[in-house]
Amino acid sequence: MRQRKGAVHTHFEDAHADVMNLGPFLGQPEDSYNASMGKSSWHLAADLVEQYSPLIYGRVMERVRAREARQRAANDKQQRALPDTPLAAPVTYLLDELPIFLRQHRKLTVAWSVLAVVEVIWHPGPTPMDAPTRENRLRLARAYPTGDTAAWLLVLGELERPDFVIADAASSIQNAVTAMYDGTVPIVPSLYHAHRNIREGIVELAGTTHVVEGRAVPLPQLAKHLDVLTRSDLLNLGRADWSRWWDSVIAEVADLGAPVEKLLIQRDVYEDRIWTGIQVLTDHPHLPASNAAIENRLRATLSPFLENRKQLFRNIARTNCLLDLAVARAQGAFRNLDDITHLLREDNEAHGGWAPTPRAVADPQPPYIGPPGEAATRRPQVYSSLRNRALVPALLAQRTGSPAEPTPER
Repeated sequence: MRQRKGAVHTHFEDAHADVMNLGPFLGQPEDSYNASMGKSSWHLAADLVEQYSPLIYGRVMERVRAREARQRAANDKQQRALPDTPLAAPVTYLLDELPIFLRQHRKLTVAWSVLAVVEVIWHPGPTPMDAPTRENRLRLARAYPTGDTAAWLLVLGELERPDFVIADAASSIQNAVTAMYDGTVPIVPSLYHAHRNIREGIVELAGTTHVVEGRAVPLPQLAKHLDVLTRSDLLNLGRADWSRWWDSVIAEVADLGAPVEKLLIQRDVYEDRIWTGIQVLTDHPHLPASNAAIENRLRATLSPFLENRKQLFRNIARTNCLLDLAVARAQGAFRNLDDITHLLREDNEAHGGWAPTPRAVADPQPPYIGPPGEAATRRPQVYSSLRNRALVPALLAQRTGSPAEPTPER
C-alpha cells in the first residue's frame, strides 16, 4: 500500500507539478492556493447572487407577470360573457412543499422549507379540435422557516389570481388558498397522492395484505377498490357512487377485523375534496390531475442548489435570491448570456458605473452575554433568519398591514 501511495505521489509530481498546485491532492497539511480560494469562493458567489439576482429576476418577472395578466384578463372576459364555457387556457398553479431536513441536537427535524409553484403553460393543439398541450415551468420558489398557512399566504401574494390550483391534501395549502381567494378558486387534489396515501393507510393495517413476490400488497377484495382511484374511472362516478365507494372500502376493512379509524379520517379529508376535483376535471379534461410534475421539477431544478450545502443556508433573503435565479433559469433567462451581460452593463452604466452594494443583506448577530472569561471558550450565539419561525407571521403582517393571526391547521 505504501509503495502504491508513493507511486501516485511520484506520478503527480512528475506529470502535473508544473501546471497545477498539488497540495490538496498530496495531503499536504498547509493551505494551498486552491484550498484558500475554495474557502472564500462562497463569499464571492453570495455577493454576486445578492447584487444581481434582483436585477435578473425582476427583468424576467416583468415578462411573466405581463403574460399572466393578459391571460387573466382574457379568462375573466370569457367567464363574464360565457360562464358555462370551459377555459381553454386557465391560469393553473401546482403547489408543493419541499421540507429541508437537518440534524439538530441529535434529532432529524425540518429546519426550513422550500415552497414551490409550477405554472402550466398552454400551447394550442395542432388543430382547433385538439386539446391544448401542457408545459410545466417553475414559477416561484420561496424559502421560509415554516410551511404553514401564513407562509403559503406570502407565496400566493406574489402570484396572479389563478383559475385552478392543483395540490396535495396539505391543510396549510388548502387553508391558504381558501383564505386568499375567499373560496372562489377550486383546488384539485392530487389523485396520485390521494391514491398513495389511501393505499398506504390500508397496507399499514393488520390483516389487509398478502405477500406477492416478496412484497406486501392489498388483498384482492381491497385492491379492486383501489384500482378505481384513477382519473378515467373517477370521472365515471356520480356523487352517490363516490360515497358508496368509501362505504364499501370501510366495510371490507371491517370484515377483515382491521381497525377503520384511520380510513374514517382519510374519508373526512378526501371525500369532498376529490369530488370537487372530479367536477373540475369533468368540465376541464385538459387540466392535470396530479402535482407529481412539480416534484419532478423540484428534483431537476432545485436539488442541485441544495445538495451538500443546504445546512449552510441561514439568511432568508440571500437564500431566496438564489432560488430566484433558479426560477429565472427555468423561465429562460440564461439561454442567451449576451443578454445577461448587456443587462448588467446597462444597470451599472445607469448608476454611474457602480454595482449594487454587496453584503447589504445580513442577519444581525446577538452579542455574547456572560462572564468575560468564558467568552473565548463558549460557542457564540448564532441568529438565522431562515430558521426563525416567528419571522413568517411578522412578514405576513408587514405585507398585509394587519396583525397576523395564526390559522389553525386541520
